[in-house]
Amino acid sequence: MPEQIRLSGYTLPSGERKRAFGLVKLEDYFLRTKMSNKIAKVLTQLLLLEALFLLLLTVFPAYAQNRADEIKRKCRSSINKSKSRLEKGRKLKVVAVNVRNVADSHSVYPKESPLELVFGMEGAAVESVISNSPQFLSSLTKDLITQCPVVSLMTFGQYRTDFFISIGRIGNNLAIFECHPRSGELGLGKLPWGYQTCF
Repeated sequence: MPEQIRLSGYTLPSGERKRAFGLVKLEDYFLRTKMSNKIAKVLTQLLLLEALFLLLLTVFPAYAQNRADEIKRKCRSSINKSKSRLEKGRKLKVVAVNVRNVADSHSVYPKESPLELVFGMEGAAVESVISNSPQFLSSLTKDLITQCPVVSLMTFGQYRTDFFISIGRIGNNLAIFECHPRSGELGLGKLPWGYQTCF
């Protein structure tokens, strides 16, 4: 296994390290072989660009992974906060949180935010919250989508029933999704963004 070194928190193979950090010696070599100072500088700069490119290939995947881990952490935290806010002071329990791919149900959607979160709830207060608290549920949706940008749609429903409300991002705003006028028809296919199937 090739030797590994640490550079700014990332692992860099020693071979690339030598290419990246041996440039001063190369420049000295160019000058000793009687190349003009201008040519030596140009060659050194070209090698430096190549070394930088190799370094970026190593660093950016690690950065992307760190970013993904940060988003996951924020999503989990925001989901837990939303559950607590729903349950606090109400006869209501969030018994399930499911993740769906909105591409399975909608033909057009925010490509950078391809997920839907579905909160399944039980308790005496569920129907009242879904029917009478759109502003509260919109506030929960806004906070969660802000912290978890891969989510564009949230559905709050009575567990194992067809009674629910969906709230999603349309442009820079949130909107309660409307019942599609052809809900329930066979062969309806995927819905336009902003609509939901109602029964």
